[in-house]
Parts: sequence; structure tokens; C-alpha cells
Amino acid sequence: MLYLSIFQIIDIARAALPKVDASGWTKACSPKSLARRKTINLDSPPPRPKKKTFIYDHVKTMDPCDHPDHFYHHGQFLSHEMGPWPQHVMVPEFSYCSTLLHHNIRFPVPYGWIEDIFPRTDDPEWEERLDERLLWRGSNTGMFHNSKSRWRDSHRDFLVSFTNDFWGTLEVLPPNKTKTEKIGELKEFKKANINAALMDVAFSGKPIACSQSTCPLLGQLYPWRPMMSIGEAGDYKYVLDVSFYQKSWLNKLGR
Repeated sequence: MLYLSIFQIIDIARAALPKVDASGWTKACSPKSLARRKTINLDSPPPRPKKKTFIYDHVKTMDPCDHPDHFYHHGQFLSHEMGPWPQHVMVPEFSYCSTLLHHNIRFPVPYGWIEDIFPRTDDPEWEERLDERLLWRGSNTGMFHNSKSRWRDSHRDFLVSFTNDFWGTLEVLPPNKTKTEKIGELKEFKKANINAALMDVAFSGKPIACSQSTCPLLGQLYPWRPMMSIGEAGDYKYVLDVSFYQKSWLNKLGR
């Protein structure tokens, strides 16, 4: 119903309005964006790029409209397949982070705030950290794991699976020996040598965010290790952060 003034009222039937477009995520992107110009097919993910690239703007890389690969690999998007239908009612949603496709109202929260590390021996100087492997510990959050969801492609599941795969080979950029030496071409190495030597990546605790039938499968597929203390993590020189885009289950006013 459209109100033109307090004296004029025009009834508009639902059938007269444009149909709801169920195309999902891509409809939130600009018509000129790469996501709108390419066909998104979750059953046929694109191959990994062979060309070397350089990230000069980190924020822009997180835009799925310009980098549609996010639709295939991030649990925030995979949880809804091709994407949800548009809402009939505008409802404000509050969260402490958001994607570039959402318009959440962000607010500051002391999530994970640490005043300081004590004792100071738990945070040694760089030269005193002995373990040079890349460290990551976390839970299998990011999306719900069941027989119907695409959890195997989700960002955290893929990370743990890829870095603990010892079969076959992969191509990596060999390190340069001097500051002036240019980075050369990709070289092929055995995954068993690279992953074992450079990675310490595993889920911590036990499987969560999963159905009763899928939880045992997760326990078999991935390595699970106890949660680390700050002192244990302080022995590592390199730590990877794999976070969510958005906490979509936070307060939704009007619901």
C-alpha cells in the first residue's frame, strides 16, 4: 500500500510488484562487478589461480563482489548456499564485524580483550621464540556441519585439511637468499616435507557446530589437539589468524 498523502491512498496488489529475485548474494553487488558478470556455480568451484599476484589493499581483497571466490570458500556465504532471499521488512542487525555485502550496525565490544600478558616470560622477544612453524589453533566454527552443508569447503575446514595433507606435491615460492634477489619461479615440493616442516595447524578441543552424525566424522578427518596456553603459543614466531566475517546471530531488533 502506497501512501501519497494523508488524503490519497493507492492499493497495490502483490502481483503488481516486481517478483522477489532469488539470485542471492550476487544481487547485492554492482551490475558491473565481477560477481555479476561471472556465473556462480558452487558445484563447480573455479581452479586455483596459477598467476602470482600481490595484495596492495587488504580490505579490497575481502570484497566478494570483486573476488567471487569468497562465495565458494567462506562459511558465512556457504551456509546460505547461493544466498538468502531479500527480507520483506528492514530489520536493523547489530554485530561487531560485517562483510561488504551486509549493512550491520557495528558496535564496540571487549571481545577477546587482553590487558597484557603476564607473566612477561609468556611473551618472549622475537629472537627467543624457538618454533618457526606457522601456528593456528581454533574451533571448527564458521558454519554448521551436517550432511547437507558444504562444510568441507569452508575456510577453517579447508585450512586444517590443506595444511595436514601429506599426499602428493605442491608448488611454492622458494625464499630469496638476499634482500636484493628477486623471487624466482614456483618449485614443486612434496607436501609431506613442506607441511610437516612449516605448519602446526589443528583444531582445538573437540568438534562443535555439527550434527550428531557429522561430529564423529570431523573427529576422524582432522587433527584435534588440546587448547594451548599463552605461554605455549609464545614459543612460536608466526601465528595465523582465521576469523569470521560476521556474527550474524547477534541481536536482531524487531524479531
